[in-house]
Amino acid sequence: MSSAKPDPLTIPPKLEVEMTPAVRAFVESLLERIRKLEAKGGVSPQNSSLPPSTQHPHARPPRGKRKSKRKRGGQPGHPKHQRPLIPVENCDDNQAKRLGYDLRRATRKLFEHWANYRDGPISRAAFVRRMAPVRREVERLLLRGVQSGNASLVGMCRELHEHRAWLWTFVRQEGRKERRRKTNRILYGISEK
Repeated sequence: MSSAKPDPLTIPPKLEVEMTPAVRAFVESLLERIRKLEAKGGVSPQNSSLPPSTQHPHARPPRGKRKSKRKRGGQPGHPKHQRPLIPVENCDDNQAKRLGYDLRRATRKLFEHWANYRDGPISRAAFVRRMAPVRREVERLLLRGVQSGNASLVGMCRELHEHRAWLWTFVRQEGRKERRRKTNRILYGISEK
């Protein structure tokens, strides 16, 4: 007795006798398609019954497509997508509304000090000094939002509080325009606006 298995991609003789020529042509085309797909696709533990131990655990998956030459994010000419903020007045949550008002008040102070520094009435040292209480106030308000337990506040306030040092980079580091303005004042006595 022979224990040879019949090829699964052939039509058994009993069925082939009963098939019409049209059905036989259709089945042959399907079998050919199956052969091509099996030859094309590699066998891996993810798409077959092979055990996962047959693949190295740190093997990189094969690259499906070539890397694009474009940078990540929005491309030039692409319309900007952003989620508009709702005005504080339209907010139903009183706790969030109160925090919004308090943060807006601190933000006004921040931009007032920045405008005074940018336009020249105060020095950089005075600007840094005036920003210290504003920074403490904003960080205190963010911490209040984190500890509020209010689902609409906790996530945003936690993220801002975790990265609070980034919010104040413009206070710690002088930008190019400020350095140029300062140089012009020293060298030429010019105040550039």
